[in-house]
Amino acid sequence: MLPRDKLAGFTLIELMLVILIIAILAAIGYPNYQEQVLKGHRAEAKNAIMLLSAKQQRYYSDYGYYAGMEQLTDAHDMSKDAQHYILTISCTPDCTASARPQQYLITATPTGTDLRCGSYLYNQAGVLASNGTADNKYC
Repeated sequence: MLPRDKLAGFTLIELMLVILIIAILAAIGYPNYQEQVLKGHRAEAKNAIMLLSAKQQRYYSDYGYYAGMEQLTDAHDMSKDAQHYILTISCTPDCTASARPQQYLITATPTGTDLRCGSYLYNQAGVLASNGTADNKYC
């Protein structure tokens, strides 16, 4: 029969090794998880921009000029399409019917921090760009 103190379970060193291994896995995994979440938010923003652009093109087909945010979002809440971005539209010269704008710029600004991609900019010519630190191919 073994002495009573030899049956007591794990040693402190074994427990510390397990905690160290868990900490290393967490240190590697958590940043990757955060990046994947940001990629999902970016995809939502791009989708919302494309929906808004399609509405702009339909509006242009009907009226011959582009609309402001108020005319496009009355029937549909855009905040559900991009929950982590604020969508805005700017027109040239301005977004009023009397100005009959022929150009627009959709801006999707992140509500959180996204230094890599920053805000997305999309114009009537179909050019999507970002103003973050990363290359547009990445974003």
